[in-house]
Amino acid sequence: MGIPVVDFSKVDGKERANTLALIDRHCQEWGFFQLINHGISEELLDRVKRVATECYKLEREAGFKNSKPVQLLNELVRKKSDEIVENVDWEDVFLLSDENDEEWPSKTPGFKETMKEYRTELKKLGHKVMEIMDENLGLSKGYIKNAFDGGEENTAFFGTKNFLFVELAAFHAFAANPSRYEYVMFDFDLDV
Repeated sequence: MGIPVVDFSKVDGKERANTLALIDRHCQEWGFFQLINHGISEELLDRVKRVATECYKLEREAGFKNSKPVQLLNELVRKKSDEIVENVDWEDVFLLSDENDEEWPSKTPGFKETMKEYRTELKKLGHKVMEIMDENLGLSKGYIKNAFDGGEENTAFFGTKNFLFVELAAFHAFAANPSRYEYVMFDFDLDV
């Protein structure tokens, strides 16, 4: 069984009632769903992926490769150790907000402009999803949004995640003996 998918373009059409019921069911049964046809352009999504990947390579990759979790995993793989690795997220994360504007990556051309445009589109989509959930729960419009941000517009955070294994052998080591690695998250997608 795959991740539940919702065609968000149907929210404003003849199939609104069915689409809202589908969202409600996925929230109750799964706790999440994937949106397709959500209104964020493919061109913008491609630019986001491009600048985030470039930013990681230019500004973040070396630090991630030299991080303690990655060094630990690589050492265990080289030693063929039976030691258990616990509670480690193998990811590089940084937050992008107006409050930390000076901390935004600066070496990647177009990064800041692209991510700000993407954030604007995500906020619009997020507000629309929250309004759908308000409606499904019989709440007044804006109730969930207000619960999250208290009426303030810029309280939500926004960031990027990059997942990487320095040595592909590390993944193969995990696959061969997953019991050695407790609470390890493996994900090769770029989430922004």
